Amino acid sequence: MDPFTAIGLAGSIVTFVDVGVKVLSAARKMRASASGATDENESLASMSLRFNAALAAIDSKLSAGPLTQQEMALNELAKECRGVSDELLVLLGELKAKRPNSTASSLRAAWRNVRKKDDKNALEQKLNRCRQELDLMLSSMTRFDFLERLDELAKYGQSSQAELQSLQSNVKALESSLQAGVCGGWISAQALDSIRQVVRLSNQATTAVRQHRILDALRFDLMSERFDDVATAHRGTFSWLLGEGEGGAGQLDRSLRDWLEGGTGVFHISGKPGSGKSTLMKYLCCHDKTKEYLDAWASPKSLVIGKFFFWKPGSPLQKQLRGLVRGLLYSLLSESPDLIPLVFPKHWAATLVYPQIVFESHDEIQQAFLALIRRDDVYEKQRFAFFIDGVDEFEGNHAEMVEWLISWTVSRPENVKVCVSSREWVVFQEAFKSFPNLRLHEVTRPDIMKLVRDRLGNNADFSKLAQPKNMDRMFRQMVDKSDGVFLWVSLILRDIEEGLLSGDDLAQLEAKIDSLPNELGDLFWHLFNAIHPADRRESYAILTMALHCPIDWPLFRFCFLWDYLNGSHCQVVPGEAPEPLEPDQIAEMLVKIRRKIYGKAKGLLEVQKTGKRDGGRKRYGLRSALESDQFHAKDVTFRETIKLTHRSIVEFLGSEEVKQKMAAQTAGFDVLDALCQTFLAHLQVIVSTEAGCAYYFFPPATTEVPDYNQTEFADFPGLGWDMSRLLNEGCKAGALDSTRFCLFLDRVAEVVEPAEDAAGPLESLRGMLNFGYRDINFGVLGGMPIRYAGAVTTPEGLAMMASFYGSPAYLHHTQSYGLVRVVGHLPMLVVACVQTVYNKFPALLPGMMRVLEVYFSRGRSPNEPSFVKGASCWHYVVWRVVASATLEERRIFFPLFAFMVLMGGDPRLWLRLRAHPADETIVLVSFECGGGGPDRTPIDVHENGAEMATTLTWRLKAYMQRHGTEVSLRMLVGLWYPRHARPLQEAMDWMLARGGRLMADQRRELKERFEPSIRPLISQKAAEAISVHPQDYLFPSIPVRGWYRESGGSQIKVEMPREDHVW
Repeated sequence: MDPFTAIGLAGSIVTFVDVGVKVLSAARKMRASASGATDENESLASMSLRFNAALAAIDSKLSAGPLTQQEMALNELAKECRGVSDELLVLLGELKAKRPNSTASSLRAAWRNVRKKDDKNALEQKLNRCRQELDLMLSSMTRFDFLERLDELAKYGQSSQAELQSLQSNVKALESSLQAGVCGGWISAQALDSIRQVVRLSNQATTAVRQHRILDALRFDLMSERFDDVATAHRGTFSWLLGEGEGGAGQLDRSLRDWLEGGTGVFHISGKPGSGKSTLMKYLCCHDKTKEYLDAWASPKSLVIGKFFFWKPGSPLQKQLRGLVRGLLYSLLSESPDLIPLVFPKHWAATLVYPQIVFESHDEIQQAFLALIRRDDVYEKQRFAFFIDGVDEFEGNHAEMVEWLISWTVSRPENVKVCVSSREWVVFQEAFKSFPNLRLHEVTRPDIMKLVRDRLGNNADFSKLAQPKNMDRMFRQMVDKSDGVFLWVSLILRDIEEGLLSGDDLAQLEAKIDSLPNELGDLFWHLFNAIHPADRRESYAILTMALHCPIDWPLFRFCFLWDYLNGSHCQVVPGEAPEPLEPDQIAEMLVKIRRKIYGKAKGLLEVQKTGKRDGGRKRYGLRSALESDQFHAKDVTFRETIKLTHRSIVEFLGSEEVKQKMAAQTAGFDVLDALCQTFLAHLQVIVSTEAGCAYYFFPPATTEVPDYNQTEFADFPGLGWDMSRLLNEGCKAGALDSTRFCLFLDRVAEVVEPAEDAAGPLESLRGMLNFGYRDINFGVLGGMPIRYAGAVTTPEGLAMMASFYGSPAYLHHTQSYGLVRVVGHLPMLVVACVQTVYNKFPALLPGMMRVLEVYFSRGRSPNEPSFVKGASCWHYVVWRVVASATLEERRIFFPLFAFMVLMGGDPRLWLRLRAHPADETIVLVSFECGGGGPDRTPIDVHENGAEMATTLTWRLKAYMQRHGTEVSLRMLVGLWYPRHARPLQEAMDWMLARGGRLMADQRRELKERFEPSIRPLISQKAAEAISVHPQDYLFPSIPVRGWYRESGGSQIKVEMPREDHVW
């Protein structure tokens, strides 16, 4: 039984019992006379209808499947009610007068009522028994198993659309029956309280699911990565800033506290690189005292905190304005979810319809954020405090960014304030000079001293080496040279600790400190040059891989780098399982690589835990960090990763001088090939261990085969996730079509698809290896993902993945497998092409179209079925062009549309248009395909019950006025692309003359004949040449796209208007 069906079943039984009680009550009150007989008869007729409805509701919810103990009891009660129902229906039939207007008939009905006294008493006893059992069950509803699921929904907000609809419909049944029970007066107070609690929890769960759908749409991958990666402040440091402990510099001790408690505007934290600005910002965001002071400022209103940490080496959204807006909105709405319907009213309505909400543009989100900041009613109950770290890492116009931040506080001086941190650049010093500020490197001497004392004072070797007086002298020496830069001290402490392990005495340690440069950049050069010449090739290779490897790339894979550098590549013997490594061997390999990282990289790298950001939930699609811990318990080779110690080191290693020095020592080193080959070595270790193999091939969040239209994905460590990241790196390097990369894909296929008689852990999973795996393609631009599902544990699955990254080479390379085994992937690839355009990454489209052309050159056709029943892949492309929000979007679709025409898309497609009843800016669209007149076949283009609509342009309106509401695809091309239509229309005419749907040889002839005129149109340059003018819009201020749903006779817009159209 659906866990929530029990809620609706209880409500149906309440209604059933209530009607039964009223039927018997009406029977007792009927008098043996003709007076009022007609009214009583009408009342009985009405009861009969209610009774039958309640009975049907019970029948629809009875379950024969596995049930919990409570569900079994409820099911038995429902069956007992079903047994009583036959007797009640007979009684109802006999009580009603056959001829309501006949006095004699009414008297006979009354006489039958008197004669049925014993039957009524028996029925009353049965109903009383049902009522008592029901009351007892209702009183204990809060102990039903579905309460646990309601709690999960309220806590995590994750639910399928079917589950949410089940919950809503069943709670509605319970609520309606509640009123019946209250009117009847037979439900006990305890049962009533129990029902109300279930209804309240259900409403909370529904609200939580809807809120999470909006929040999930705002969230972007790696949004919290920088915050999570920032080091936690050393114990006892920075506490003086919040009034705890000692330290600081006189009046500065209170400046931040005063601002938090009662200040306005901006507080600016500046400092040298590595002075601990980000660590302080994280400390402030996490410390209870910060909230305590801000609560005092916000009182009596509620405090809402938003935070965002810029990260220049990260993804585009981590360093751009659109990432800042999404991050701040996510923080604000997570803390105060009641604001979500206010900020996104249209999207809030859509959460009842769609499991995933998609924002059409950044402008839409930015306008929502600015509207939130400017709304008067928002500040009736809330005040906002923002913490924004690293504004110097923002990629854009810094002056405009600063002006934007200040404007928030100026427009709402009493209700919005911002704490920002940056390096000491002139643009920030000038902009924030009138606001309170803190130069961090000037006030952290006591904190640095504490760090040094704790690290070395607790070191047993150092304590034996130095007397207290000498210790203090050395500590002061280090603090003086640090000049307020924590990173400098951290790097030197590692150097000293290594010296202690090597047997250095105090004089040697002090001499080492004296020799070190004061400036951070000079220190980096010192450490870089200190790498022993014999170690430089391996050390530089490790640094290069760490600089370029995907996030959370396992440390274990670096164990194989030395073998790779020495030419010992991973050998895969087809059909043979690799020799397994013992746990002790793996542990020893990990110990060695950790020592290499800390010994040979001279503190420029550090080892961190993987998968712990956001509690392991958002990155890996998990409900809790527990699943992440379970995975790491299964396979220790995924537990750790390598990170560059600080952003300044990223900048240092990225400088031309450093890159040239490393290149000279690592001549011929191919970082992409190194990533691939060390991954392959790790993969062989994985498949040799049963526990790791099971988890790697079947991550917790991918236990079901996804729908091809599924947009959810899981990026838990697994084969699909790792392969997508390597393909992405290959795409960026332009190496996907290389023979070397194709051979690597072959090796992967041979490892994960053993021979039929192979033994080992992978063999036990053979029956499941063709599972669908969700995957994500970040694309060359690293922006909006292209989501698709595909099997990645087979050669054809790998070929399909390569296709999604725009590489046809592997399709050609896998001649032994051929395209027969990837027959189902054509519709998926077409969807991916559309999504590439839809998400405005046209740079990815040419590669995907090259892959499609491989399919079409081997006999495949654009007229083959798509995932939509009764529609072809070609139809799917046309629909998306029709549904484009703006003419700008339609222009971006042009190369794909022209390509599909050249490949033989059947032009026999007709659109029927009708005016929208409530919106004159759009028309509703239906489709037909085939020949003329009665031979046409309607195509259902409804999406989840919604009807397609398109923008009404002046050209389209003029056509409708002159020619009517039917338009052919040929004519539509002229309306869409009037300056580029002729070559496409000529090709369509040629196809129409041959019946429309062409055979393979005809499609080849079509391509040969029209390629010279159409091929130039299949390019981004051609799309950019298509002009878009204001007169192309009939109502240029309201461009609308999408799908419209009928609901109660009115139209509800499901997909939102776009604000970013280009004139």
